[in-house]
Amino acid sequence: MTQGPILLYGAYGYTGVLIAEKAAAAGIDMILAGRSAEKLAPLAERLNMPSRAIGPGDPPRCSPSS
Repeated sequence: MTQGPILLYGAYGYTGVLIAEKAAAAGIDMILAGRSAEKLAPLAERLNMPSRAIGPGDPPRCSPSS
């Protein structure tokens, strides 16, 4: 099974920031996510990680694996 990056939703909240910082220090492949692109951008830039803003009204972009 091929593993891709981990998606961390809620990345700019208190716990999300702690997880993101530990993941960055450990070299874990992660995408930071949350509802606000403006709040994600500074964290993603500081940790050099990609980010995605995903709101509750956005259509699903992936399906569960079978």
